[in-house]
Amino acid sequence: MAEQIHETTSLQRKLLPVNVELESVKQGRSIVAAIGINDYTNWQKLKNAVQDAVGFQQTLIDKLGFVAPISPLIDSAATRDAIESLVEDQLRDVLKEDDSLVLFFAGHGHTRVEERSETGFIVPVDARRPDTKEYWSDSKYRTKACKRGVGKGFIRITTFKS
Repeated sequence: MAEQIHETTSLQRKLLPVNVELESVKQGRSIVAAIGINDYTNWQKLKNAVQDAVGFQQTLIDKLGFVAPISPLIDSAATRDAIESLVEDQLRDVLKEDDSLVLFFAGHGHTRVEERSETGFIVPVDARRPDTKEYWSDSKYRTKACKRGVGKGFIRITTFKS
């Protein structure tokens, strides 16, 4: 057995170049959309959420070549209706098949704990407290976007304080 190991380690391989035609990979745009809420109507006000959202979006644009075809939803603009419109209408119109999306939310969040599951929600600026009907969850929208085949990648990054 020692001879086999010696033979294996002493073999020299000769690599021959092979001509292969590579198919170009169709790369869509890298898109970022941001939501940041400091000034809640019925929830505790935050200090850094808007700066986090705007700063994160700008960093992706400046350092990684992302584009932001939709202005960030900031403070009073980040209502439940506006967030739903962003996902259901605006992003749907902007995203193409090969695009990738990062959706960043900075603001309050809430987790509803039930017997067998937990559901996380982001809290829009106009949400009442503690009525769970006012919270907004992105899971149904993310599922719809994936089933439609819109965009190759979806990354959701949320930072929130409950």
